Amino acid sequence: MSNLNTNETTSNTNAEAAVKTATVNDISLPKGQHVPFDDVSSVEYFNSVQIKTLVDDLFGAVYSDYYGSLVEVVPGTNIPTISLYFDHVNHGDDAINAVTCGNGTKSGLKTLKAQMGFVTNMLNNGEGYQITPDGIGGIGKFIADVPFAKNLQTKEIYWKKIVTETADTPAFGYNPQQVTKVSCLDITKIFNVLHETVSETGEKYFYHADVFSSMPGTGQTMAFANVRPVNNTYIFQISRITESNLVKLNNTYGLAPMSNIRRGN
Repeated sequence: MSNLNTNETTSNTNAEAAVKTATVNDISLPKGQHVPFDDVSSVEYFNSVQIKTLVDDLFGAVYSDYYGSLVEVVPGTNIPTISLYFDHVNHGDDAINAVTCGNGTKSGLKTLKAQMGFVTNMLNNGEGYQITPDGIGGIGKFIADVPFAKNLQTKEIYWKKIVTETADTPAFGYNPQQVTKVSCLDITKIFNVLHETVSETGEKYFYHADVFSSMPGTGQTMAFANVRPVNNTYIFQISRITESNLVKLNNTYGLAPMSNIRRGN
């Protein structure tokens, strides 16, 4: 990644000199006299399924009750977000679970009908599925810095807002399965774990995620094994920029870091 060139006067002078050598019938610049193009960031593209696979591999290796994920876009914005899903199956005493019901156990029931009876009984007793200490410890650092999910001053996470109950409807012929959803994960925080956070010269990296385009009606699903289509699969543009280049952009154009630019730890 090259450094940002802020010497606009020099660039303009070179361009003007080069243009004088062009003819009316061939408006072009001779080799060696082109205006420099100094890139300030590197960019990589991922679709929803590719990001989902990375997320599933990361969290599925940690939590026994991990069910799957969805890559979504915050309505009315261009900001991607990740939701994780966890099943209610009893995986044994030694399992590392992200969620549990209020009494500290899991039902061991797989079908929605059986689960609903179990959950109704819990709710009647003032209990419900909630995140475990293991879930808080592993997932907490990935929660987005947005007012709905977190107190931006104290950094307290509003777990009761972002941990909810839902159901996955698998492919035809299978019963729906109740799962617990943990929403509002920041995709750039996940990329800070998946990718390098420091450049070869020792500079901190910042990551930024944008929706590049969407493809209606193609292949992302919640669970690992599901193959049903969903409404949209997105293509995301993930940009990485060094701290010094970000400072130069800010000083030159007044660009402040956006909410979904994350600094590498």
